[in-house]
Amino acid sequence: RRVFATGTSITHSLTYLNQLTHTISISYNRSLFERFFKSMRMDTIEDKNICYTFEETMEYMDGSAAVIGDFMCTILMRGKEHDKAIRGARALGNAFQLTNMIRDVEEDLGLGREYWPRNMCQNRKVRLREISTVRESSNFAALVEDLFEKTDAFYTVADKAIDFLPIQAGRVVRVASEAYHGIHEKIRASNYDLFSGKR
Repeated sequence: RRVFATGTSITHSLTYLNQLTHTISISYNRSLFERFFKSMRMDTIEDKNICYTFEETMEYMDGSAAVIGDFMCTILMRGKEHDKAIRGARALGNAFQLTNMIRDVEEDLGLGREYWPRNMCQNRKVRLREISTVRESSNFAALVEDLFEKTDAFYTVADKAIDFLPIQAGRVVRVASEAYHGIHEKIRASNYDLFSGKR
């Protein structure tokens, strides 16, 4: 927040964050911050916040979601246990982010952001920016299910890794994962109504 509010350069911000993490006795690799800020920049540059393929969505999520798994694993554990959990932690970050992207599509479009890959939309003949046609499209539910399928795969990977976390942390993470994954069923129950302003 400080970076964008004050115009502070990314380099200065990285230096500040590095100093901050040292004061709380946590050593983060600089690359984690670089990944994070790369995605934050993508949100502020025209056309960079439009994803044409799922690979581009993944590139954005690497710094907006997967990297959060890296940060959290560094806080919670070290050594071999960290190495076992890291893939699942990144997957859970991606799962949470994709669930957000699905649920919040109307809000994101209003901000000029398209995280649903355009090629996936085109395959289902859905034009997200033409909301009236989206509501009438018989293919929209199928498109959402396509995105659910990709998201579910991340939840599956994450679920297997939660057991590697410290017991108390693992319980909290599992509850959060199940709650967030449950948003998919709420969307199905609403007949895939993502454009009425309701959540």
